[in-house]
Amino acid sequence: MDFSVLQAQNVGVVCKKEGVRCAFLPDIRYGTENYPEKVARRLRALNLAIWTAAAIAAFSFAEVVVREFLNPKPGLWKVGVVLALAALI
Repeated sequence: MDFSVLQAQNVGVVCKKEGVRCAFLPDIRYGTENYPEKVARRLRALNLAIWTAAAIAAFSFAEVVVREFLNPKPGLWKVGVVLALAALI
């Protein structure tokens, strides 16, 4: 099977370059196929901004969870567990 370019349920792209498989990449063009180019360009910019904001929020939340685990106050590891479980949902 050729993995050069595969569409994964219109959610992302999996690629393979010279025997090394790349990680999951979001498909910024999703949902812009039926729009004129001027509108599609704006939608792609919005998609990129939303994906970036979601990644920043996820890393910020992960940083809070790690900080709760490393807090020396007794009992705060329980808060870290609750936050980690909430992140899984």
